[in-house]
Amino acid sequence: MNGLPTSLQDLFDFTELDAAERAECLRRTAWVLEATDDELYELLQGLLELGPLSVDAPEEQLLETLLAKMVRRFASALSLGHTDSKNNFGVQFVALYRKLGKKSNVRHYLLVALVQELSYEHLRQFSELVSTDPPHLSTQAAAPFFPLFRTRDFDVTALFPALFDGLAHVQVATPILDLANYVTHSEMVTRHPASDLNEFLIELLGSVTGRLGSLESLSASDAASWDKTRDQVNDGVALAVSLCDALGLIGDSAAVGKLFQALELGHRRVCTEAAAALVRLGEEIGKKTLTSLVTEPVARLRVLSYAEELRFLDELEEKFKSAEARAEAELACCLAESTHFGLAPSRIEAVHQQTQYWPGYDEPVECFLFRYTYEFPNGSFSNIGISGPFVHSLTCSLEDLPPDDIYSAYAGWQAEHEEIFELEIDRLDDRQRSDVKFLEQKLGVEGFKDIEPVALGYFFGEIALLATAGRQEIIGSAIADMQEIFWYPAVAGPRPIRPEDAYSIYKGRKLLQQFNP
Repeated sequence: MNGLPTSLQDLFDFTELDAAERAECLRRTAWVLEATDDELYELLQGLLELGPLSVDAPEEQLLETLLAKMVRRFASALSLGHTDSKNNFGVQFVALYRKLGKKSNVRHYLLVALVQELSYEHLRQFSELVSTDPPHLSTQAAAPFFPLFRTRDFDVTALFPALFDGLAHVQVATPILDLANYVTHSEMVTRHPASDLNEFLIELLGSVTGRLGSLESLSASDAASWDKTRDQVNDGVALAVSLCDALGLIGDSAAVGKLFQALELGHRRVCTEAAAALVRLGEEIGKKTLTSLVTEPVARLRVLSYAEELRFLDELEEKFKSAEARAEAELACCLAESTHFGLAPSRIEAVHQQTQYWPGYDEPVECFLFRYTYEFPNGSFSNIGISGPFVHSLTCSLEDLPPDDIYSAYAGWQAEHEEIFELEIDRLDDRQRSDVKFLEQKLGVEGFKDIEPVALGYFFGEIALLATAGRQEIIGSAIADMQEIFWYPAVAGPRPIRPEDAYSIYKGRKLLQQFNP
């Protein structure tokens, strides 16, 4: 059923609706995923004919949901080979993009839609928009480039050199250079697209490294200033990395001086890229630097990749090429991401290794646990992270748990299945509240006091109560099902095991026992 009239009316009404009504409006957008080409054409035309949509207004949330689902619908159709639509969507994408305006937080979805088909004309239009009127946030500006990194089936001349006009916009400079580097690494071109801009890129690298050097000089006492400039540092590092890669691929020795300058920065990713570029330019210091950097977990994976590409992998020590060394590096890189700590740990050490079957894998997987530590001016922070089947570190402190419980915590945290879920206490019906009462009484019989139910968990038909509870005057987290009770006392400090963490251990233990009888 065509939900177009309803969706357009919802955009008019959205601001006046309460939370439940807005949620229903968002749910109704599901029709877009099954829409015909004609229905999508009508949707875009209807959006073009609407009055102005206010930036940051509530209805922008609904518009984002519509556009995101539209992108998924186009991607799905193209993956099935449906590319013969009679509708000229490109014209509508461009027109709606321009209509939404520079301050829009959602118009980048239209650029993503524009590049899906990979036609010459759509890519040319994409280049024009990105170069002259890019999305205003870096994360939004980068998203439309992602589909291009997953294929080699497009005409590079539709993008370059026109796309380089966008280097004037800081939010798209890095993805533009990354794309130029990608088509060069992929041998889609015989000459780097930015070769004629070599002098400009050298000068830009000097400017970026100078700025990064100034930011690195901020002392610990400047923590407030550092928080304000973190985004600048991240953007600067990303651009410096892309510039180093580009200059190494272009191959002009005129870049050596600025690459040496980049080599002096403390940020290991920049140093790695600068060193690799120097190797390409025949400078021995580049190989010596990479050989030294392989000892540092946060740089190791990139060093190994470049050592293989530049044909000196055999010269590196075997211990840095082992599965454990690579797993250690993966966790260090994960922790250094802005979604975690934003910098590499001060120390990282292996505490346990086990080969076992893991949910989602057909064959046994090497699983590694590492203790990582951060040293800060006001104290240290440490925890146990996992690498192998996936890479992650939980918020709660796992250091006092045995390895089996730590593996279980991560397996349970990662578990996704329609028959594994939790319901909050205030969402339960009478039958479910009766189950909670029974399990709460079971905890009481076993000597637990001050029981506070948190949720009711469902695990393939089994039910379990998640609760906080006291035992011998110690508060902790309890999980009670019809057969067993699990209890974890709260450790001292700000990161105790909460009921939801305890339930992850509970779920993970059951999963790993099923996979490893």
